[in-house]
Amino acid sequence: MPAILLFGYYLIGCVPGPAVDCNTAPDELLILPGARDIQKQTLDDQQQVVYVLPRDYSPDDAVKAISKQLAQRGWEPAEESFVFPGMQTSRVEGWGSYTEGGTRRVYQWWSEWQNPIGETAAYILEYDCTLSDEECSDVRVSVTEIPTDHFEHRQKRGDNDDEPNDK
Repeated sequence: MPAILLFGYYLIGCVPGPAVDCNTAPDELLILPGARDIQKQTLDDQQQVVYVLPRDYSPDDAVKAISKQLAQRGWEPAEESFVFPGMQTSRVEGWGSYTEGGTRRVYQWWSEWQNPIGETAAYILEYDCTLSDEECSDVRVSVTEIPTDHFEHRQKRGDNDDEPNDK
């Protein structure tokens, strides 16, 4: 399944909702230095932070900073998705890309991390460049915290949308 479909799945928290309190937000919702346009929200049992990094912040440096900070906090990176078993994360596949509108190439990196009690954090980093002159946008970061019991609650409610639709 292309990573772009995961972006839509994880952005479920981007609909208007109550703000996430900075003082009580889970520590896996990392906001890197220099971030701007920070949006924090929650939907049902998921919390999410979306922000933009300055253009001079290298996408690879952002991945390294996130990886280092999460590892220091005891989070383990996944080579295969916890949410969608069988899918390899960008830790294995590297940056993915696709062409959009024939004028831009969109680059995307995603990974999931899990802490010792089974909570999952899904990170997606994305930027795009023009095909003509390789002018690139700032890096957009989206991180979603998925509690241990998230999928159990969805099954009890009769919600069977855990599987992304890649058709």
